[in-house]
Amino acid sequence: MALNPNKCKSVEINFCKTPRYYDLLTNNGVQVKTVKQLKLLGVTIQDNLKWDTHIGEIVSKANKAMHIVSVLKRFGAPEDQLIKIYKSFIRPIIEYAFPTWHSSMTSELSCDLESRFLRILLGRRYYLYTAALEKFSLDMLCDRRLQLVLKFGSVYEKFSDIIPNTRAEATGRSLRNANKISQIKCRTERFKKSTLPFPFLINNDLIVQ
Repeated sequence: MALNPNKCKSVEINFCKTPRYYDLLTNNGVQVKTVKQLKLLGVTIQDNLKWDTHIGEIVSKANKAMHIVSVLKRFGAPEDQLIKIYKSFIRPIIEYAFPTWHSSMTSELSCDLESRFLRILLGRRYYLYTAALEKFSLDMLCDRRLQLVLKFGSVYEKFSDIIPNTRAEATGRSLRNANKISQIKCRTERFKKSTLPFPFLINNDLIVQ
């Protein structure tokens, strides 16, 4: 595969106590630019593996989309159509690639985003967040994202090289929970909250099929 060096970027990720210095990458004699963050398939990856930049970007996008909803509301758009717009255009912005960056989106922030939409929708009729969700049969964003993470974990067969063995394979004994996977051991909070271990840490009932 031929790479265009002018469109390539590199990110150095290093958490060693003693800084390490690497040789600069080159492609066809052209030095590849080293950056602190880059966007890959719509997700902004930082060299410190934090997600605050990406979170800020999706919040900004969601707020712009909700401004459009506010304008449509003023022009008399029916509530059922605004709900469809929210489900089709705003919610996907907030949930895109969520299993990757789940550790940085707090439930408070997602509730703030969702309640803002509901306030636009109901105007002076808005009085309680949970009541507004029930009125329009909407699930809380934090609950939806938890299901997305668990769904991601349910396809672990594709990552068999890094998913731990079942308890039967780990112990060599026939147990009642033999087909359940062994608990993933995490030495750091960074790894504990990263993409792969999290679904298994919050759900010990995932079973090998």
